[in-house]
Amino acid sequence: MEDELRIFKSENETLKAQVEEYQSKISELETKKQEFENQRAEFVATIQQKDISLKLAEKGLGEFKDFFSNVEPDKLEEQIQKFQQLVKQKEIDNSYKPTNHKQDDTYAQAKNKGDLKSMFGALLFNKN
Repeated sequence: MEDELRIFKSENETLKAQVEEYQSKISELETKKQEFENQRAEFVATIQQKDISLKLAEKGLGEFKDFFSNVEPDKLEEQIQKFQQLVKQKEIDNSYKPTNHKQDDTYAQAKNKGDLKSMFGALLFNKN
């Protein structure tokens, strides 16, 4: 019986050593898995940034890539369209608008039509 007890203790110690060995291997694998996931996330982020840069360059907006750095890839096209609309609207708002433009008065309109009666009326009664 003592021999069996020693055998069980010996087997128990062997099993404990194996469990510790497996647990250390598991922790090593979990560490490697975490490193792999971090590396994968970096690669995905790099690919997404390059994709954003490429799409912006295709649209002629390469110099604005910093404004699109946090855009989700599936919403990039929508954001580019909104940005282009804003840029177009700003170009229109900032374009040349004459300030001294006035509409033709009654005299000028009558003169363009060749209507002498209306021209004299506009001069005499100052109808503008």
